[in-house]
Amino acid sequence: MEPINKKKSLILYQDAYPPLMRLSPSQRGWLMAVLMEYAAGVADSPDFPVEDTASYPNLETATQFVCAFMSGAIRRDTETWIRHRDRCRQAALNRESQRREASSAPAKPTPTKASYSRKAGGAPYAGDSDKGMADMAHYARQLRWEVQESENDGED
Repeated sequence: MEPINKKKSLILYQDAYPPLMRLSPSQRGWLMAVLMEYAAGVADSPDFPVEDTASYPNLETATQFVCAFMSGAIRRDTETWIRHRDRCRQAALNRESQRREASSAPAKPTPTKASYSRKAGGAPYAGDSDKGMADMAHYARQLRWEVQESENDGED
């Protein structure tokens, strides 16, 4: 099975169309074979020289010129792909290490209703400030009601 991080494609740009159409059909076929080999080689080793593939005995001078022109785009695209792949790989490694750290860290105690209701400015549930504000408002109304009840009881 092929590794999942191996480059499996190459892009041909429209600006290569006019020079391609000046080549004979057989030279276009040889050019595609050379470009496919070059794309695979540069993906494995970014220092892979285009001269290694341009030494095909069947390539005419014009085809070698078009090959050099098109291989520059393939090299640039491959270098961009390698940088992107490496950034994604590093991000995945960072997420994995954070996940492992989080799973090995001791769990934080969950605040109870009595403990959070007396904290100044803190929401009762981390990340749930709307629910916390609603709970705190309910608690404040309940305290006001209890105070009014005790004041009314004293008037009898």
